[in-house]
Amino acid sequence: MKLTVTKNSLEKKHKDLEKLKTRRKDLVIDKEEARSQGDLKENFGYQEAVKQIGIVDRQIAEATEFLNKNSFDTVDPLGWSKERKEKGALLGSEVSFLRGDPNLADTEMYIIGGALDDHEDVVPYTAPLGELLLGKKEGDKFKGEIAGRTVQIQVTKVTNPSVKKLKDIYATEKVIEIEPERGL
Repeated sequence: MKLTVTKNSLEKKHKDLEKLKTRRKDLVIDKEEARSQGDLKENFGYQEAVKQIGIVDRQIAEATEFLNKNSFDTVDPLGWSKERKEKGALLGSEVSFLRGDPNLADTEMYIIGGALDDHEDVVPYTAPLGELLLGKKEGDKFKGEIAGRTVQIQVTKVTNPSVKKLKDIYATEKVIEIEPERGL
């Protein structure tokens, strides 16, 4: 599948995979240290390390498969601030809308972003909401399905985001620490 992504989000995906590989190496060391402590049946450190290695192995396999099975077009999100001839919500459009009863709903606003974008003000174009908003124009009212539920949406505004807003969202790289899952 061909996905449109920002360069930063694709780089982050690769960095996260490298962090997982490093985490796995650390877990193998932990496992070997715990193994040297004796009886493996009652050795919680050993059992926990084996469990965590399995979890990290699955995450590595999923990330590797995702990167290998897809191809990527990278885009510069700062270009989204420029005026465009096309009307309607496109990749990079800032869309304001009401979800549910227009008389009761608060206005929501998202930028339609790349497939891997992860920010509270961005909805990836591949997400159900992103797919519903693409191509919509100011004043459009429609129903769509999100998380198995039918929702009513009314688009109130479609604009290009400001350069400042795009820089706030895309110019800073967010570092996400990969935490081990804890047993009960």
